Amino acid sequence: MLEVTITLCLSVRSLRYTLGTPSWRNVEVDPQLSIWSLNYPTCVNGALHWIRFDFLQMSILCFNLENERFQSFPSPPHVFQNGRIVDGITDRRINMGELRGFLYICDSSSLFDVATWVMKEYGLGLRFTALILPPVLWAYLNIRLVVFVGR
Repeated sequence: MLEVTITLCLSVRSLRYTLGTPSWRNVEVDPQLSIWSLNYPTCVNGALHWIRFDFLQMSILCFNLENERFQSFPSPPHVFQNGRIVDGITDRRINMGELRGFLYICDSSSLFDVATWVMKEYGLGLRFTALILPPVLWAYLNIRLVVFVGR
C-alpha cells in the first residue's frame, strides 16, 4: 500500500506499508518534485502511474514498486501540450487507465474525435501507439476506454 501526501506548500511525502509488517515506512522523494495534484492512479507492469498536474503543466508520474522511486514517464506526443489549466485544474478531458495489461491515455477534449494512445510494449522504448477511432460527434464527454481489441 502506498500513501502519497501533497502538502499546502506543494511538497510531497510518501509512506509505504507492506502487508505482514507492523508499521508504515518513509519512501524517499526528490525534494525538487512539485505536484499540484495526481489523478487517474493506474497500476501497470509493477509501477503506479498518475497524470500529474503541476501549476501550468501536465505530465505522467510513475512510482516503481520494486525500487521505490518516483520518476517522470514519457507521454504520447502532444497529448499534454494544448491543455488549458486554470487554478491548477485542467479543462481537458484526459484520463488514463489500464485495460488488458496495457496503459492507455484517452483525450476526449475535442468536439469531434477521441484521441487514444496505448502502450502495447511496456519498457521497449516506452512508446505509445495512437489508435484510430471513428469520428464521434460531441466527444467532449470525458470518455474512458472500456474495450480494447487488438494485438
